Amino acid sequence: MNTLILIAKTLKQSFIFSNAEQLWQANQKNFWLPLNKFQKLYLGSYIILQDYVSGTFPPTFSDQTKAYEAEEKFFFSLPGVDSKEALESDLRKPFWLGNERYIRYFLELCEALKTCDIRPSQTILELGAGSGWMSEFLAMMNFKAIATTIGQSSVEQIFQRVKGLEVKGLGDNLKGFQSPMESIHLGLQREGEPPVDAIFVFEALHHAYNWKETFNSVYESLKPGGWFLICREPNLLHTFISYRVAKLSNTHEIGMSRSEMVKVLSEVGFQKIMILKNRCHFFIMPHWIAVQK
Repeated sequence: MNTLILIAKTLKQSFIFSNAEQLWQANQKNFWLPLNKFQKLYLGSYIILQDYVSGTFPPTFSDQTKAYEAEEKFFFSLPGVDSKEALESDLRKPFWLGNERYIRYFLELCEALKTCDIRPSQTILELGAGSGWMSEFLAMMNFKAIATTIGQSSVEQIFQRVKGLEVKGLGDNLKGFQSPMESIHLGLQREGEPPVDAIFVFEALHHAYNWKETFNSVYESLKPGGWFLICREPNLLHTFISYRVAKLSNTHEIGMSRSEMVKVLSEVGFQKIMILKNRCHFFIMPHWIAVQK
């Protein structure tokens, strides 16, 4: 037996993790099981050790169709969670009392847009938009926003946001359609949309089945001189930190290497590359990167 596997097996079976299996069984029945930070670390470590011994950690994803299906079914497969309540909660995002950080993140996105001189009236496309709350905010700022997502239930939520904007006379500022990130240029063509001024992705690129293909598709979707903004994408340690959540939701929670992303972006053809935040990232701080075609 491999020495590392033997160590992992011994540690997993030690008294340190004597309560872990019972806690994990409870969490598999209730996605929102109340856990403090120590318990999350404790349980995540146990699951990693368990799967490392069995040969399934680090995770690999070999079936694109299954990966897409898992992302589409996210709200309908969380253990112990009512899908209707989950969708309603997502439609209220970012206005969650006690969890206001997403409002702050949107303001950080606005600062990034200003840095790249991306201004209202320009067309901006969001990858992995979910229910489209960020795109809705941009539409209210008079951007021409296009929210794209892989799940049909999320597209329906985007349409609800469009209806809300119509009441304010801003309905034409927001569109939405279903598309994987890896083929967004084909989605634009299908919808009869020309290349756009800017594309951004916020905490979603790590869910893509193939982020390298996504970079190629983004490049094809931009006008000459257009910008691509990578916002708050998780660093390498995210694979370990969020492994428990990935197991429960059956989705990608993969940390990303900044150096590898920058290398691929350059190979794709992007000319100007800017690190907007967290130059010293220590493999844990999120990535904020802007690149120009």
